[in-house]
Amino acid sequence: MKTYYISFLFLLIVGPIFAQQTEQPIFAITSVNVIPLNTDKVLKNQTVLIEGSTISDIGNSKNISIPDGATIINGKNKYLIPGMADCHAHLPGNGGTKHNIEDYLMLNLANGVTSLRTMRHESYALELNNMLEAGLIDGPRIYPTGYMFYGRKDTLEENTIRESLEKSKKEGYKFVKFLSAKRMEDYQKIAMLAKEYDIELAGHTPPGGLKQAVSTQMKSVEHITGFSSLKQKDPNNFDIILKQMGEQGMFNCPDILWYKIAMLQEGFEYPKMLKNPHMEYLDPEIVKQWEKLSIEDEKKYGPQGDNTNQDYIDKYKKIIALYQSILPQLQDNGVKLLISASDGFYIVPGFSYVDELLLFKEGGMKNIDILKAACVNPVDFFGELDVAGTITKGKRADLVLLDANPLEDIKNAAKVNGVMLRGKWWSRGELDKRLEAIKNKY
Repeated sequence: MKTYYISFLFLLIVGPIFAQQTEQPIFAITSVNVIPLNTDKVLKNQTVLIEGSTISDIGNSKNISIPDGATIINGKNKYLIPGMADCHAHLPGNGGTKHNIEDYLMLNLANGVTSLRTMRHESYALELNNMLEAGLIDGPRIYPTGYMFYGRKDTLEENTIRESLEKSKKEGYKFVKFLSAKRMEDYQKIAMLAKEYDIELAGHTPPGGLKQAVSTQMKSVEHITGFSSLKQKDPNNFDIILKQMGEQGMFNCPDILWYKIAMLQEGFEYPKMLKNPHMEYLDPEIVKQWEKLSIEDEKKYGPQGDNTNQDYIDKYKKIIALYQSILPQLQDNGVKLLISASDGFYIVPGFSYVDELLLFKEGGMKNIDILKAACVNPVDFFGELDVAGTITKGKRADLVLLDANPLEDIKNAAKVNGVMLRGKWWSRGELDKRLEAIKNKY
């Protein structure tokens, strides 16, 4: 980590000196099956032209003229989708696992994740994104949260809330995160003042539950537990509140994988988790720490009296199944779902993202809706649907080329053949070289 911070500071100081304007490259992805996501149809035998970072044309390969000098990417028997977004990421640092930042970014990019909505405030996030956009570092786009509100023990005073909102607005953040509040009134102050400062509010379920989230027009509710709690405690109002959320265009990022690992796998299935081949891309010291804590938790939740490990496992399997069963209900009521593998024990950046897609599928979600949650809904949250999110002429060319159709099997979202981002094409060979370099560090 020390090596990273030295290189990061070096780039921060000297990067602008070396950043240069270059001529816009032209690419042609030919004979490809396009899943544009502005329709549920697959457009077959298409050629997609890209100039710089923009889709300049798209149409049947017979009708598209390829400009001289264009780089040809053979898309025959492959499938093109918009870039995917991890919408509850934690950047390495105080709020996230202390991965090497450049490795973290590349692991995501190599798995088709072209955007990260980060949900823990890190002071370096905006500058890091500037460096990414300037091409000084390789990795996804970053949409970071501003200053966070945490008041589980203490009352949140208005001047404190205003100070955080003013700093967030001044520094250029588009949204802030609510973590917790001791009283309903504290959250209410945060929500009302966020409107005054014209900054979006996302975060945990408020003290007044989802009803309070709806009444204050919270943009995004994080995690699934607020929904499961409502369904169990007040089933008569569950559908009513979901409908209200849908009518307001609210978002939810459920983070099912994080709960599955925390409740079931971290304390009991960790030997299997440690055999995950993707662990080879992580710092062994991080993995050792996970294993140490898992052994402690296994002892903590082992047999006690008449209880057994299996009793515990069966209990929490039912809870995870409940969480998954809520996903189609959110979808059917118009709540805009987002996807994230989140951060924590045994979560490998990028690689674990597809595990979350599979949990959505197990919950009864349609593949087309899972893809929209991965590709379109995040762009909607960012307020950029007019410039990105679907494969359409004139939109941003954040694209992922897959070797197989994800509409037939969502697991095919893991079969990344290449990634287009910021006018640069990352072939499978180039991505594998970067992954190999990460693995060989350890």
